[in-house]
Amino acid sequence: MGGDYTNYYFGFTGSTGANTNAQFVCFNSISFVDGLNIPDTTICEGQTVTWINALIPSGTSYSWSPTTGVSNPNISNPTFTPTTTTTYTVSISDVCGDVTTEDVTINVNPNIVPSFLVDVDLFCVGDANPLNNTSLEGITGSWSPAFDNTTSGTYTFTPTAGQCATTATKTITVNPFIDSNFNTVADICDGDPLAQLPTTSNNGITGTWSPALDNTITTEYTFTPDGGQCANPANLTITVIQKTDPTFTAVADICDGDPLAQLPIVSNNGVTGIWAPALDNTITTLYTFTPTAGLCANPTTLTITVIQKTDPTFTAVNDICNGDVLNPLPTTSNNGVNGTWTPALNNTLTTQYTFTPDAGECANTATLVILVNQKTDPTFAAINDICNGAALDPLPTISNNGVNGTWTPALDNTLTTTYTFTPTAGLCANPTTLTITVNDQVDPLFTAVADICNGDIIAPLATTSNNGITGSWNPALDNTLTTTYTFTPSPTECANPTTLTIVVNQKVNPLFTPVNDICNGDVLVPLPTTSNDGITGTWSPTLDNTITTTYTFTPDVGECANPATLTITVIQKVDSIFNPIGDICSGGPLVPHPTTSNNGITGTWSPALDNTITTLYTFTPDAGECANPATLTILVNQRVDPTFMAVGGICNGAVLAPLPTTSNEGINGTWSPALDNTITTLYTFTPDPGECANPTTLTITVGEPVDPLFTPINDICNGEALAPLPPTSNNGITGTWNQAPSNTATAVYIFTPNAWECANPTTLSITVNQKVDPDFTPVNDICNGDVLAPLPTTSNDGIIGTWTPAVDNTLTTTYTFTPDPNECANPATLTIVVNQKVNPDFTPVDDICTGTVLAPLPTTANNGVTGTWSPALDNTITTLYTFTPDAGLCANPATLTILVIQKLDPIFDPINLICEGDLLAPLPTNSNQGIAGTWSPALDNTATGIYTFTPNAGECANPTNLTVTVIPNSISTFTQIDPICAGETITLLTQSNQGFNGTWSPAVDNTTTTTYTFTADPGECADPTTMTVVVIPVNVLTISAINLSEEFDANQVISVTASGGSGSYEYQLDGGDWQFSSIFEYVIGCDEHTVAVRDAVDSCNIQPETTVAIMEFPKFFTPNGDGYNDTWNIKCFLDDPFAMVRLSDRYGKLLYEFKPSLDSWDGSFNGEMLPSTDYWFVVTYINSNGVETIYRSHFSLRR
Repeated sequence: MGGDYTNYYFGFTGSTGANTNAQFVCFNSISFVDGLNIPDTTICEGQTVTWINALIPSGTSYSWSPTTGVSNPNISNPTFTPTTTTTYTVSISDVCGDVTTEDVTINVNPNIVPSFLVDVDLFCVGDANPLNNTSLEGITGSWSPAFDNTTSGTYTFTPTAGQCATTATKTITVNPFIDSNFNTVADICDGDPLAQLPTTSNNGITGTWSPALDNTITTEYTFTPDGGQCANPANLTITVIQKTDPTFTAVADICDGDPLAQLPIVSNNGVTGIWAPALDNTITTLYTFTPTAGLCANPTTLTITVIQKTDPTFTAVNDICNGDVLNPLPTTSNNGVNGTWTPALNNTLTTQYTFTPDAGECANTATLVILVNQKTDPTFAAINDICNGAALDPLPTISNNGVNGTWTPALDNTLTTTYTFTPTAGLCANPTTLTITVNDQVDPLFTAVADICNGDIIAPLATTSNNGITGSWNPALDNTLTTTYTFTPSPTECANPTTLTIVVNQKVNPLFTPVNDICNGDVLVPLPTTSNDGITGTWSPTLDNTITTTYTFTPDVGECANPATLTITVIQKVDSIFNPIGDICSGGPLVPHPTTSNNGITGTWSPALDNTITTLYTFTPDAGECANPATLTILVNQRVDPTFMAVGGICNGAVLAPLPTTSNEGINGTWSPALDNTITTLYTFTPDPGECANPTTLTITVGEPVDPLFTPINDICNGEALAPLPPTSNNGITGTWNQAPSNTATAVYIFTPNAWECANPTTLSITVNQKVDPDFTPVNDICNGDVLAPLPTTSNDGIIGTWTPAVDNTLTTTYTFTPDPNECANPATLTIVVNQKVNPDFTPVDDICTGTVLAPLPTTANNGVTGTWSPALDNTITTLYTFTPDAGLCANPATLTILVIQKLDPIFDPINLICEGDLLAPLPTNSNQGIAGTWSPALDNTATGIYTFTPNAGECANPTNLTVTVIPNSISTFTQIDPICAGETITLLTQSNQGFNGTWSPAVDNTTTTTYTFTADPGECADPTTMTVVVIPVNVLTISAINLSEEFDANQVISVTASGGSGSYEYQLDGGDWQFSSIFEYVIGCDEHTVAVRDAVDSCNIQPETTVAIMEFPKFFTPNGDGYNDTWNIKCFLDDPFAMVRLSDRYGKLLYEFKPSLDSWDGSFNGEMLPSTDYWFVVTYINSNGVETIYRSHFSLRR
C-alpha cells in the first residue's frame, strides 16, 4: 500500500510485480475533518491578505465566491484585496469526490486621514511645538522632519504601523512678533464717560485690556493680544483731568422785583457754562451753574436772596374844602420807609398820591387819597320877571341844594336888581347872584310869516315874541285858509295883545305828457323837471328801465302845487327757446342752428359752427324783438385712443387667449388678422361704427425655448446665510424653484421657467456641511457696575470667534458668540446675570411753609433699602437731600427734594376810586399770585374803608390790606348860556366848572328853546344837573338898493330900502361901519358895491345883502360938434390899460370897440353919424379883488 499522508492506495500485487486489482482508498479526506474553520481577519483599505495552506484543507479543486478582490478564485490561497468588508465562501473538492464549504469574512477598515487641531496659519517665533503625535481621531504616529519654531516648514505625520490611517502634512508658517498699534485716547474729565478700549488694534490684532477702565484717575492700560496672534503687548495711558470747581462772586441781596443782572457765564477762574433755572427777581432761589460740555469742571450753585418788599403805612389825611391849606405829606412812612410823593399837592381836587420809596428801600409803592370837597354853587329857583310895582316875595335863605346864607341889597319891586347870596361862614360854598327883572308894559313884536301853499306845514307860532314876551295864540293854526291870529300875553307878562295874518295860497295840479311803453333794458329818457304848466320839481323813484313803475313828481319847495304821478310801462323780455342738439363725435356732421326760436323769436347765432370742439353758441335776438339772448352748447366728443393690457410673449405653439373686443376705456371693436401662436404678429383693433375712437395696434411676441444658466453655489456651513436662489437666470430667464434653499442639508433644486418663458427646466446642487457647537465655561453673576472680564474669543473646544454685544456690567445680558467665517460652527450664547442696583423708594414729603416742623427722613426705604441722609434737615429753604445706601447693598443713591415755600405777600390790583353809591364789585378771593383767602369787613360803597385779606389755611402767605376810596358825590355847575338866535351854534361844555366830565341830553337843537340834562361820566362823582338854552326865532329881512345919481354927477348916491323885522334898521356899505341912514353919498369906484341891512332892535335876523354898480359913466352924450360932450367914454377907466369897451345897438350889432385909456366914441359907425337913440355897452375890467369882471348897461345919444 502506498500514498501520501492523506491519500492511500491499497491492492494486491501480482506475479508480475504490478498492482493487480488495486483500489483507491481515501484516508484523512476532508469529509473526515471535524469543525473546519477558517478564521475571519481584518485589514486596512488597500491592504491584501493570503491564508497559509495549513488553514485550508487540501483538495483537488477550489472555488471562491464572490470573486471581487480575489486574485485567483480557483486556488486554495489566493490573494484577497477587498475594498469593503466582504464575506467569502470557498468550496473544496477532494480526491474522494467530497465537497465541503467554509465562509470567511475579511473586515476592511477605511483608511483615516489624521487631523490635528492646530492653527498652522499663525505661528509665532518661539511658540511650543503644536504638532501632536496623536491625531484628533486617535491615530498615533510621528512627525518628520524634527520641529523648528524659528522658521516656516511643512511636516509629515506617519501613523504607527497597524493603524488604518494615511499620512498627513501640516505647513506651519512661523511669523515674527509685531507691535499692536492703537490711537491715543484724548484726555477726559474726572467722571466723564469713557468709551471701551478697542479689542482690535489698528493693525488688526485682537486682545484684552487691563486693568478695568477707571474714569476717575489717570491710568496706564495694558493690551494683551489674544492667543494665536504674533503680537507684543501694548500700553496706553488715559489721562483723567481732575475737575475744577467754578468760583463766582456772591450776588448781593435784592428787593423783590428789583432788576437782576444776568449771572456771568464765565466763572472767576475762567470756566464757561450756563445757569438754571431762569433768574427770578421775586423769590430767593438757588441757581445751578452747569459748565460747558467738554470743560473739566464741576457744577456749582449760587443763592440769590430776594427780600420781600414792605408796604409803607401812613396816617390818613382828613378831607379838606377846595382851596383850604394842605400840609406837606410825610416823606417817612409810619413804619420807617423813606420816599417821595407824586403828583404835587393839589388843594382844589380830590387826588390819589403815590409814595415811591427811595432807591435802596425794599418797599412797595403806596397810595394815599386826599378828598377835596368842591365848593358848592348854591342854586335857587329863578324869580319870574314882575311888572313894575308887583308884589315881590322874600328870597329864601337856604338854597335848593341846602346852603345857608343871606341876601343883599334889600328887595326893590320898582327896578331890575341883581341880588348877592353870601353863604354862612364855614360852609364849603361859593357866593351866587340872582337877578329879578322888573318890566314896563311893552308891545309884543313878531316876525311876519311868509305866505304858504294850501296844506303846507305851518310852524307853530312862537309863544315868545321877538322882544321876549310869552303868551298864546288863537284861533288854532289853519293851513288851508288865510287867517288873522291874535297873541294874548301871559298874565305874568307886562305886555299888550297883538295880531298876525298868515296868507294861504291854493295848490294847482302839474300836467305832463305820457311816456310810451318800452322794452326791458331800453334807454329811458329822463322825465322833465318842469311840468307842461310850468311847475318845477323832482321825480322819484329813480328811473328803472327794467320794470313797469309809477313815478311821483314832487313840486319844488315854493311851488304851490300838488304831487303828480306818471306810469311808464316796461315790457319784460322773453327767453328764446331752442331744442337741444345731441352730442357729436369730433369731425362729425353739424346741422346749422335755426334762426327762429321755438317761441317765434328771430335772431342770429355766434360764433360760427365748429364740429371739432365743444362750443357755447349765443343767440342774439333781432332788433325790435323784446327777448333775451340764449345760449346752446354742442358737445363735441374727442376721439379716444383705445388701450389694452399688453399680452406677454408666448412660446411657439403655446395657447393664445382671444384678444378682448372691448378696450380698457369701454370701446368696442374687432381685431385683425386672426391670432397666430407660431410667429410674432402685429394685430390691429378697429373700433365699431358709432364709437368715437381711433384704431390701435398690439404686438404678441412668439419665441423658442432655451436652457437657463446659473452660477454654481459654493459649499456652505450648516446655518450659514444662503441667499435666495435667483428668479432670473444668467441668460435672463425668469422662473421659480421647487423649494426654498436650505442652509441645513445638501439638496438638489429644480428651476422651472415661468409659463411665459420659452425655456427648459434645470437643476442646481448646494452642499451643506454640518456645524459643531462651541463650548464655554459659565460666568458667575455680578452686581451692576462690578468689573467684568472680557469673554474668551476661543471656545474650550478650540473654536475662534467674536462676542456681541460689548460686555455690559450694568445689565443682565445674553452674549452671542459668532464663530469666525472659516469656522463651521454654530453660534453660542452665554448669559451673564447682572443684578440691578435697586432704586430706594421713599414717599415724597409734602411741600412745607418756611418754619414748619419737618419730621426726620426714614433710614429704611419703602422697598427695604437701609442707609443715611445728608445734609441735615432745614425747614427754612428748599433742599435736595441725598440717601446713601449702606455698604454691601446692591442699591443706588437716591435724592429727595423738600420744597420749602417762602411766605408771600398777596398782591392785588389797586381798586379804582369809586363814587359814593357806585357798584363795588366783590374783592377777588385769589391774589394775583393765586393765593386764596377771605376779606373783612364787609364791603361798604358809601365810605372809604381798609379791608384785610386773610389767606386760607394751607396758603403760604401773609395777611395784607387794601384801601377802597369812596368819594362823596358833588353838584356839577355850568356857566349859563345866553339866549341864541335860531340856527346859531350851541356849545355845551362836557366839563363842569368843578372839572367833572360827562354828556348832555337830549341832542343839541339850535331851533327851539330846550332844557338839557348833564350826566357825569362813570367815575365822575357828581349828580346830574340841567340847563335851559333859550333859542330866539330868526326874522327874515328883505333889501333893495338903487343908484340915485344923475349922469355926470360927482356925488354918486346909493339909496337902500328894507322891510321885515321890527322896522328899525341899520345899513352898511362895502363892509364899513353900520349907520341908521339908508342913504350912502359920494360913493366912488368903477365897481359893484355891496350894501347890507340888519334889524336895529332884534339881533336875531338874517342880514341880507345886495349890490349896486357905480360906474361913473355918462348917461348920454351930444356929438354935435359944439365942443361939449362930443364923445362918450367911461372916465374911471381912463387910466386902466386893461379895460375894454364894446358898443352895440339895441339889436346887439357891434358898432365900436375901444380901450377907454386910448380912445372914446364919437357916435359914428363906419364914418357915418348914427341917429339919436339908446346904445348898449359891455365893459370888461379887473375889479379891486383882482377878478376879471363884466359890466353891462346903456346910455343915450342925443343930437
